[in-house]
Amino acid sequence: LNMEEIPKPDPLPPLRVGLTYNVKKNVLSDVADNEAEYDSFETVAAIASALEQLGCRVTLLEADAQLPARLAAERPDIVFNIAEGAGGRGREAQVPALLNLLGIPFTGSDETTLCIALDKALAKRVLSTYGIRTPRYRVIRSDDPDITGRFVFPAIVKPNAEGSSKGIADCAVVADRRELRKLVARNIRLYRQDMLVE
Repeated sequence: LNMEEIPKPDPLPPLRVGLTYNVKKNVLSDVADNEAEYDSFETVAAIASALEQLGCRVTLLEADAQLPARLAAERPDIVFNIAEGAGGRGREAQVPALLNLLGIPFTGSDETTLCIALDKALAKRVLSTYGIRTPRYRVIRSDDPDITGRFVFPAIVKPNAEGSSKGIADCAVVADRRELRKLVARNIRLYRQDMLVE
């Protein structure tokens, strides 16, 4: 046989990539950084375009209440996950957990890693078991904001389960117990969750 007689294999079909995301919706809120974790649609479109330039067939999948049904119907070969999820300290794990349930491979960390990493106090406890030093801290519970006991100042106050530096601004550092009490009360009112004081 010469080279012209050897049949060429059929080209592989394009990889079907689901792109999971949450976009900013410009929702009015008392919290200035309410949508800080979400992406702009321009970012989502740029990622989709980059994947398409590599020959992938991309389906946009917003991480909302319709996502489970859409994933089951679409059955992508893989999901490129940049979704933040919606609500609660385990929100970033929602999409990876769903993908694992459906047996769909995905990029990024799994649900356990994302749950631990988003809960700052839990991450600090896990790290400490491996001898990794982190600043001393205390969690102030939103349902019982106890500011008694010993604190070392200056201290940083931040929401315990937020990403993208939400709740951390110029006013995140407190110099004394009066400032601590005021900032903790403000942040609990705005973010409705426990506060981490380091």
